[in-house]
Amino acid sequence: MLTNSERQQLRELQDVMNAKRRYSAPPDSEADQWYAGFEDVDDEHGHTIKRGIPVWDPKAEHDEFFRIRFSHYDRLSDA
Repeated sequence: MLTNSERQQLRELQDVMNAKRRYSAPPDSEADQWYAGFEDVDDEHGHTIKRGIPVWDPKAEHDEFFRIRFSHYDRLSDA
């Protein structure tokens, strides 16, 4: 289970990733600094109105997000 501090870190990292997210491919010289993915777009009622929009997330923040997000599995295996 994640701690409150880890949850806060995840929220902050998600905000940073959302702010830095690209909707066009990065230049070739920067390609290794980004992860490609897809996102869906929802309307104000939460209904999906568009699927599979290509996006690029910053690799450093993405890696840190998932390191924290799944760190509790390491703690479980150590017990």
